[in-house]
Amino acid sequence: MWKIFLSKDAGPCYLDAVFDPKQNGFQLWTLLFEYGGMTVPVSFLITTSVTTGLLIDWLMEIAGDDPDMPKKTIFVNTMLAYDFVGSVFSEWDIRYAKYYIVQELRELVLRGDHSHEESAVRDVQRINAEFLLAFQALRSVADIQAKMNYVFSRKEWVPKNKAELVLFNHSSDALSRWRYLLWMTMLGCPSTMRIDVVLYYLHSVLMPGVEGTYRGMRGCSLELVPFSMDAMEFGGSPLHESVAELRKRDLGGSLVCLSEDRELAQKVIVDMDLQVCYCDKFLKSKICPHLVFCMPSAIHHPALPRLLHEIPKA
Repeated sequence: MWKIFLSKDAGPCYLDAVFDPKQNGFQLWTLLFEYGGMTVPVSFLITTSVTTGLLIDWLMEIAGDDPDMPKKTIFVNTMLAYDFVGSVFSEWDIRYAKYYIVQELRELVLRGDHSHEESAVRDVQRINAEFLLAFQALRSVADIQAKMNYVFSRKEWVPKNKAELVLFNHSSDALSRWRYLLWMTMLGCPSTMRIDVVLYYLHSVLMPGVEGTYRGMRGCSLELVPFSMDAMEFGGSPLHESVAELRKRDLGGSLVCLSEDRELAQKVIVDMDLQVCYCDKFLKSKICPHLVFCMPSAIHHPALPRLLHEIPKA
């Protein structure tokens, strides 16, 4: 896969890391690229201790496979990666992926413990679709700029022309596609915090699927294929027309009542702890506009609860 990437004009590659050594016991690093809209992992590094030296050794092993590498673009997941990735791929164009900027701002403003002005919340909610306008607006918010100064103060990742802007915008789609593929693959993985279990799912479940799909895509177009995750990410704000005018009343504990009028003639009850709604639509599809209305920060995508419900239990 690495030789195929180097020999083709397949666009950039991406460096991603998921899981947390403190919570999961290890971290999974992946070097990947896209081929005709398909995510192609090149190499995995599963480690219980993340050090710059270890990451450099891993990338050096990959880079050493072809000493005459053509100049490529790589999108990294941290500002720190600028230095250690640059020491390995010295001739490459190193960029900071839009995906991580969007996620960090969402984590800071939408999911954080501190309240922010409504204008800042709106800017973060639209930052993936209208990045430049929203990003410039957020730079004027003092507490956000203070916490994100390592991003705001560095200019290396900023797109310099239209072609770079297209790749920067697509970096969000590419990494969303990879995260979604990984998440779907790991749905059946038991929570054992064991590296061998994760290795099994990567080697015996994910990679055979990638290889099978790749073999059936010979000669395909290498144009960038969008993959929107806006509806799946936390912080989605649009309200369904059926709940836009609802009145909300707390019933005590975890119960909330939604009604179309003051008399509560047409009402539904939502249990915030159980994340269920006692309406016909929820009974049929396991998701409904009432639940999304009450818990916008806990709902990913309307299709996901239904998808999980339909997966046979092993």
